[in-house]
Order: sequence, then structure tokens, then C-alpha cells
Amino acid sequence: MLAGMKADMNTMTTKIQPAGNLQELSKLSRETVRPILLLFSQTYCEACHRIKDEILNPMLLNEDDTSRVIMREMLIDEGQTFIDFDGSQKETRELFVDYDMVVTPTLILLDHTGKQLGDKLIGLNTVELYGWYLENAIVYARSLILKSGIH
Repeated sequence: MLAGMKADMNTMTTKIQPAGNLQELSKLSRETVRPILLLFSQTYCEACHRIKDEILNPMLLNEDDTSRVIMREMLIDEGQTFIDFDGSQKETRELFVDYDMVVTPTLILLDHTGKQLGDKLIGLNTVELYGWYLENAIVYARSLILKSGIH
């Protein structure tokens, strides 16, 4: 039984998980002093799959990365829902619009209240440069959280 549970835990950490409940992520973010990284994507978005496969999923295998940021995916396909920071149920497309997004993939970093930390990462030109921009975005978001003193 324990071996099966351990295998399940390892499987869960190798692929970015959906952000089903932002209220729970908010609590985790506040307790662990980590920003929330949300990747807004679509099922048939090739660039979205590349970001997940080549950048985010490998980051989930690195404890240094997972100790700095909470990573989740918001699939904006029709009918996808989630629990918002205030506990209300919404469609993911609503959050996409609330943060003024127009294309997928778009990645944002948030604090525990849902406040955006820094600029969005929009689209994908090259994977190599995207990793560099993402690293800078995470460092900046973490610095804002640490400066705020709100944990």
C-alpha cells in the first residue's frame, strides 16, 4: 500500500496539475511564502504543451524550483471551472479575461491574494529564452513577496 502511494505521489509531481482551487493555493502560498505560478493554456495549443513538457514539468522534478514557487495550470477550454480566491466557483475563461489575457500560453505569477507579481509571460518564441525569462519572473515575484512581509 505505501509503495503504491509513493508511486502515485511521484507521478503527481512530474506533471503540472490543474489549479482547481485557488483558495487552497492561496493558503499554501501564504504558509510557505511562495508565489503561485499559473499557466493559462488550451488543449490544442502546441506552444502550451512545449512549455509544460520542456520547462514546467522538468521544474517539478527539481526541489530547488518547487521550494520557490507553486506551479499550476488553468485550462481555459470551454466548461473548465475552478474555485476562486474568494471561494466562488468560476469558469477558467473568466479568470483569463480578469487578468487581461488574449492568447495562450500565458503565464502569470500571483501572491496569496491573487495580485499579479510582475509582467505576464505571453506566448513562446524559443524554449531557451523562455526559461531565462521565467527564472527572472520567479526571482522578482519572490522578492516582492518577501518585501511585503505578509506571510
